[in-house]
Amino acid sequence: MISNTTGKTSTPNVWEFPETLPLPTYLVAFAAGPFQKITLAGEPTVYFRKSQLARAEQEVPELQEIRAKGIKFLSDFFAQPYPFPKYDMVLIPSMAYDGMEHASATFLREESVLFRTATTHSDILDRDIPTLHELTHQWFGDLVTTESLRGRVENTVGRIRVVKAVAKGSARPR
Repeated sequence: MISNTTGKTSTPNVWEFPETLPLPTYLVAFAAGPFQKITLAGEPTVYFRKSQLARAEQEVPELQEIRAKGIKFLSDFFAQPYPFPKYDMVLIPSMAYDGMEHASATFLREESVLFRTATTHSDILDRDIPTLHELTHQWFGDLVTTESLRGRVENTVGRIRVVKAVAKGSARPR
């Protein structure tokens, strides 16, 4: 069960979660399937298809590292701690976009994270961009509502591009 808070179950197939702060509906998502997961202490849980376990074991630690560096950088940059109690990443095969932010979770295109061939430096940077982009939304993505979108989408996307460029440079030295 992936949620923006830690849930508990007292009976099979019934989960209970604490009430969350109000969220725009676009930040709510569902992913269903027989996911495998990798969890390292202090790092986000990364969910992926069971058939991708070997690739995930190779690629996920670096994905978690860039996320950790991004959280630190962005917390300092915005002068606010990460706003949710946890953060997960879900790798979705054949996803239409590189990624999509949701409250305390990011969906990333599996093919952009788990490479089928030997990883190049360019592959790693191409993976870091959407990872940091979607992570950046966690701080102010929930401030955007459909009513406030008019005329502001360009500004929000522009701010994200600047912040992710700065975070990328700070998180991954050349």
